[in-house]
Amino acid sequence: MRRFVFQFVFGWCERVRRPHYLRSWRGSALPISQLGLVCCALATGLNTTLAQNWTLTSAPSKQWVSVTSAADGTKLAAAAFPGIFTSTNAGATWRSNDLPVRSWTGVAASANGGRLFATIGAYSVDHFFSSTNFGTTWTSNNTPTSIPAIVSAADGIKLIGMTGGPQIYISTNAGATWTIANLPSAAWNWAASSADGRVCAVVGNGPIYSSTNSGVTWISNQVIHAFWYGVACSADGRRIFATASANGVPSLWTSTDSGANWSSNAAPSYLDQIVSSADGTKLASWAYMKQLYFSTDSGATWSTGNSANANWTAVAASADGARLAACARGGGIFTAQSTPAPKLNLAVAGTNLALSWVVPSTSFVLQQSSDLSTANWITVTNAPALNMTNLELQVSLPVSQGAAFYRLSSP
Repeated sequence: MRRFVFQFVFGWCERVRRPHYLRSWRGSALPISQLGLVCCALATGLNTTLAQNWTLTSAPSKQWVSVTSAADGTKLAAAAFPGIFTSTNAGATWRSNDLPVRSWTGVAASANGGRLFATIGAYSVDHFFSSTNFGTTWTSNNTPTSIPAIVSAADGIKLIGMTGGPQIYISTNAGATWTIANLPSAAWNWAASSADGRVCAVVGNGPIYSSTNSGVTWISNQVIHAFWYGVACSADGRRIFATASANGVPSLWTSTDSGANWSSNAAPSYLDQIVSSADGTKLASWAYMKQLYFSTDSGATWSTGNSANANWTAVAASADGARLAACARGGGIFTAQSTPAPKLNLAVAGTNLALSWVVPSTSFVLQQSSDLSTANWITVTNAPALNMTNLELQVSLPVSQGAAFYRLSSP
């Protein structure tokens, strides 16, 4: 049993007249008014290295072009010629969905995996299919044009469709209707969205464009004139990552303020599309006909994670970045799992404590104890609520009269 990742201890202390500040475990100041709380945290040394061991799943060998993941990484969907396949057990088994034989080009999922979207390339009258029950049944939706690739917000309602051509399409009703984004004509390659769909970014041959109002208005980020391959967002939209080739040099560009300002890091190769964990610390990408690449420090450094050379076409990540899936053209679908280390966050909301943690890729439960004795831990029965703005599970509890310890525990 993997025991506590983080612990917080609370206890009443004497109220003082002057503003009272306590230091969190990371050294940031936490202002406390009205009541005083003593807080500390302990962390165990868990392995957070990404993707050390890759497993070939039972998915058939096909021309795989796209793979997507629900927030917990257990629900996967993949697109290939000639079908869409889904898995509900992190790729252990796969089911072929009852869909027309088409040259499927893209697939996307909501955070809970309930909503799925599948797109078809050109030369088809039915370009777009959607499901509200993880692929059990599908509906054909009309789209104004072919949308080979698609990105979904966490709710599965806000969508961004890429045509591979001069326009980007946006839907705010799960694909029932579409509008053309107010963007200049360009060879748009990829798009990214925050969990709530508020922050968007699109890249192509030219500048990066970003939006902080769900694509109503856009700003041009004249970072460099480059050929951009991919873009990804953290769940809250503050961090945006874009891969590029400029003057023959591969690079990764990063924004920490939703696209207002950018800085660059050297990239290990010409990275293609990119995915990010919810907090923006873990990244995954690949290079054409080469290896997969991974970062656990927001792109400052990279490793190959023991991945093999292949014609990789897509990679997907769970919200915590610990569970990954990747597919290859003319090959199979591979998965990897590293040990998750969820951080237990704490905030004071009135007379309640708000505890939260990113949706984990393995089972964790919140536990409480009045002391650190092993025998006294009890599981908190309050059902966590999913916050669609940051992909965190949240529990609100009244402040305990006396000491209270909290931890996340994995059976």
